This record gives sequence, structure tokens and C-alpha cells, in this order.
Amino acid sequence: MTIPRVVPVARDGLYDRRCMDPDRPVSAVPARSRMAAWIGLLLIAGACACDGAESADRGAADDGGAASVGNTSDDGGRDALHREDDEATGGDATGGDSNDDEATRDEETARDATAAGDGPIPRADAPPGRWANDSRRRHERRRAEQQLDGVPDGAPDSDLNDEQLEALRRLESIGYATSQGEAGSGPVGVVKHLPQRASPGLNLVLSGHAPVAALIDMDGRLLHRWRCRFDQAFPGRTEAEGLHDNGNRKYWRRVRILPEGDLLVIFEGLGLVRLDHASQVRWAWAGGAHHDVDVTPDGRIVLLTREARLDPELHPTEPVLEDFVVQFDADGRELASLSVLGSLLNLIDERRASADETFTMEGIDTGGDVLHTNTIQYIDAALGAASSVADEGDVLVSMRELDRLAVIDLESGQMTWTARGPWRAQHEPVLLADGNMLLFDNKGHENRSSVLEFDPVTQEIAWSYGKERPLAFYSATCGSAQRLANGNTLITESDQGRAFEIDRDHLVVWDYQTPFRAGPQDELIATLFEVVRLGPEFPTDWMD
Repeated sequence: MTIPRVVPVARDGLYDRRCMDPDRPVSAVPARSRMAAWIGLLLIAGACACDGAESADRGAADDGGAASVGNTSDDGGRDALHREDDEATGGDATGGDSNDDEATRDEETARDATAAGDGPIPRADAPPGRWANDSRRRHERRRAEQQLDGVPDGAPDSDLNDEQLEALRRLESIGYATSQGEAGSGPVGVVKHLPQRASPGLNLVLSGHAPVAALIDMDGRLLHRWRCRFDQAFPGRTEAEGLHDNGNRKYWRRVRILPEGDLLVIFEGLGLVRLDHASQVRWAWAGGAHHDVDVTPDGRIVLLTREARLDPELHPTEPVLEDFVVQFDADGRELASLSVLGSLLNLIDERRASADETFTMEGIDTGGDVLHTNTIQYIDAALGAASSVADEGDVLVSMRELDRLAVIDLESGQMTWTARGPWRAQHEPVLLADGNMLLFDNKGHENRSSVLEFDPVTQEIAWSYGKERPLAFYSATCGSAQRLANGNTLITESDQGRAFEIDRDHLVVWDYQTPFRAGPQDELIATLFEVVRLGPEFPTDWMD
């Protein structure tokens, strides 16, 4: 029996046979239950993420103010910047606490759902039904029926033993190691810039040393900085909710800049905050926000969230993290929610109904961070018109634990396309203007990473970097790649604290080394989560 590498998925009842690739054999057995079918897709789709178990996204820190230095060494100037950022962290410039427990599998996780409903509008006031698939509705009904008080969401009081409660707490409180390799003594900041070959613009930089983001020019000069501590965004919340001190409050996990200079900020697993250009809080949503957020052309916000809970349908005893796509308006009012896991389950049901048992496997225990969705991209009209796998209004998501990409229709909640390829533990897949996809392949090659551009239907590689260059670069945890206006590619090698721009011939034309350090003696590199290039057309009239 053979399994298609790319799953053919129905649109309007018709399967897109262009997605078929029958040359990849995988053993399969008949399904005996919905759970068996679901587990089968997890196993086959992700091949259990190959070496993803030890890849641990433990480090993904955020380089908030890292960009504020250009062409400097580790001297008093950097120390002054550290002192500035100490104010933002409340005196701790090292970021989140390191979590070296191998059992966590470096999960970048969210808090439980008890806070996920807190926000400008209660979830009950969101539009019913249309935006919520079966998994979500089932979950909401259980919450209403149980009327729990102080018990983790989705976990019936009588069904929880001490071990399960502790497992839920562990899922809720997994933090990041915000430092990686040993720091060297070389130059930091922008260490190379070829103006005639680099794509012009400004650089938004994020790191794990503080809850800070910075905007620098191409030569590393600081132009603007945003700061906001967790207690400023959520006054009194730590004490009121007894949040775990896992380090996630000490740094930002992801940011998105808006044309007016506002910043959308994710405190990993804790909430989403909108700051204005002067770092004043416009609104804050308390919930399981994690990993990524995007903005639609009409100003809606699409956010990844998570809820830790028990669900016997998924696992009889082990709690799971369920990922959701939640939509907000520009003022932080929650509009809609759908379950990524529910969309996957619905896809399995659809295929079983057609007597297709190629995605079934039984006897495998699965729990914990079963999907680890780490990227979301909203598909606008231009991208949808160019794409063969996505339409306008869909979202592209990355499920790291499955080594799998998927497109979800926000209108129906249906997973309309999904694929697994040569990548492993991937981050930042994005659709490009020509219909190809670009992604950061963390672990597709032993001891090195790569960036791949490929046709999503045939998986033919159109361009790559790192795959053919042993040890060219490596980030086991996070990383990102951005296609620039001139065709160059900006790569963030998070674990090494480096971002570099290369042309189509692999020449490095811009190189940035984070100046920020972590550890008791500043002996470690603060993880550089991402550097984003803003083109010359991006508005800057809001800057001081």
C-alpha cells in the first residue's frame, strides 16, 4: 500500500488529484475508531517529526532590543543598552528561564484555557456556529455543563488525579531557554553591509533578553524602540491568577508591526497586547496566545492560541494542547474561533466516510503538544490568485510535530490542503507572490538547517540555501526566512543569534550578530528570534 506524500483534499466535494504523490510507501492498518484514524494521520503525517523529539524548540527567545547596536564590540556601549532594557524587564535582562527537562521536548506552549476566554468581549458573545467546528462546540458544551470553578479547562473534576493535574500544569507552564550557544568575542551588530546588493529598508529585531523590540537601519543604528513589561500590560494578573514563573513574562515571543507604528506583541502562552508607537497599551487580551499572529487587509487579527485540557477522545489519561485560530477586530474584540485539531479530525472523518483507510493506525499513545502549530499566514487576494493550494481568506499553518503544512478555510473550518515534504521541525512557511512556498527547514539535514523554496503541489525545489552546504548554518529550535523585494532572502538563525541576507547566488550581502547576552556571566548568546525587513515604502512618519 502506498500513501500520497501530499494529501488530496476536497474542495466542493472534488479531490484535487494534482496533489497526489503515490511513490512514498508507508505501512498502514485498518482503523477501529476515530481516535485510531486521528493517531494514524499524526504518525504518518509527521513520521513522529523524525528527530523532532529531541529538537526541542526550547530556545526560541526574543531579541527585542538586540538591534540597537551596529558594528560594535562587547563594550560599555552594549552595557548601557543592557541597563536600558533592564528597566523593561524589571531588572532581569536575561529573558525567560531555561527549561532543560527532556520530557518537555522543547515545546513552545501556551497556558491553559481558563484565561483564554478573558478579553474585551467574552467568547460566548462571538458569532455562533459558523466559525466554530465540531471540536470547538463539543468543548464549549462540556465547559457549560461542568460549570467548573478553579479546575483546568476541559478536565472533569472527578476524572482528574494528582498526576493529571500536574501534567496539565506542566503543559501550561513550559517556558523557553532564552539563550543558546556560548558567546564569542567577535564583533556584534551589523558586521557586513553591501548597499549595492542588499535590499534597502529598516529592520525590526526581537530577542530573548527583554520584553523589547527595536527598529534599526541597514547600518545598525537604533531608530526606535518599544518596551512593555508583562505587569504593565496585565496589571495584577500574576498575583490574581497564580501564573507559573516559567520566564514567559520576561520577554516577547513574536511581534507584528502595523503601518501606524503600533505593535502586536505575544507574551508566549499568556496573551496578546497592542501597543502604540510610544509603547502605551491600547488593549490586552488575556489568553493562550502563542507563536504567531497575522493581520488581514481589512484590519482583522488572526492569532494562534492553545488550551491545555483532558479529552478522552484524544487520549484516555494524558492531557493535550489544542491549537486554535482566533480572530479579533482591530480593537481586540474576539470575533471567531476554530480548532486546528478539529479541522484535522474533520478531514479524517471525511476520508473515512469515503472508505479511504490510508490514514489510519492504532495502538499509538499520543498526548501533550500533539500539533505544535507555530506559524500562521493569512492569504490575501493576490496570494490566493497566484496559489494552486489556497484561496483568499484561507490561512496557511505549520504543524511542527507532524512536519506538516496545511491550509484551512476560515469560513468553513475545513482543512483544504496539507502536505509533508523533505523538511523537519519547520518554521515560517509562507506563500510567495508566484505561488511557490518558502520555509525554514530546521532539521531536514543532520546537524544543519536549510531554507527551501518549492512548488507546493509537486514539491519540486526551486531554490535552496544550506541543503548543499554542510554546516552552513543551524538552528535546531526557531528560525525564519523572508523573501525580499529584490529577490534576496533574509534568514534568521535564531540559536546562533544571527540574521543574514543572501542573494540568489548565496552571497551574504548583509549580516547582523546580536549584541545581547544571557547567563549569569553573560556567557551565552541571547536567542535571536526574528529580524524582519521593512521596505522603503513602509510608513515612518510616526517615529519620534
